[in-house]
Amino acid sequence: SEQGAGPQTNAHERVRGPNSVAGEAAVSAVLPPICGNAQVVSNHGLCVAIYDILDIGEAHLHPGSPCQHISVEFRLAMFRPFVGEILTGQAISCDEHGLRVSMGFFDEIHVPSRLLQEPSNWSTEENLWVWDVTPTDQLFIDLENELRFRVHHVSFRPPTNMASARQAAATAAAARTPGKDTAAESGATLAPAMQIIAGIDKPGLGLTSWWPPDEDEGDGEYEDGDMEQES
Repeated sequence: SEQGAGPQTNAHERVRGPNSVAGEAAVSAVLPPICGNAQVVSNHGLCVAIYDILDIGEAHLHPGSPCQHISVEFRLAMFRPFVGEILTGQAISCDEHGLRVSMGFFDEIHVPSRLLQEPSNWSTEENLWVWDVTPTDQLFIDLENELRFRVHHVSFRPPTNMASARQAAATAAAARTPGKDTAAESGATLAPAMQIIAGIDKPGLGLTSWWPPDEDEGDGEYEDGDMEQES
């Protein structure tokens, strides 16, 4: 199954479709863009796709409108990993506070320094984190390499007015400078709609190149006693 795949979430939307097509064809033409762009549904997760369409209401035409208005009920496939789940991604940036990891479709994954392999230290010469396996054996966490991590906590920004949230998100995205991203979120920027706090402080976690190819990866989770929920 897909990494972090969660349950489906029901949704309802009134869409405007072209008059040139009818029914499901009209809905299929406009629904994906509405639910796309990696939208986060608070307390449910990241919308990655439309799972299926449950019901399509009657089409209504309004005077002067070139479109038909249709009420649609559908289910969304969500990405929301559970605490203790093991996922893979790439470290895309780092600073003295920790790492930021991307899975390609989602990059608000943060590994704080206290959840790195121990003992780990920040190298000011290389601007990278290094795991001091022994006094003479050091492993650097090089960026853009495959990294295995464990989910510690998933958080959501409290719901806000949709228009204001979209504008704030667009402003925050525009303010980001390529190549200057850091693992720590600035208090002056808008908190991400969804954020994962992760750790690489267990055997088998960290860069996959650190571990033998035949390393037993388990079933994707640790025992309940090993799980730690962040506050």
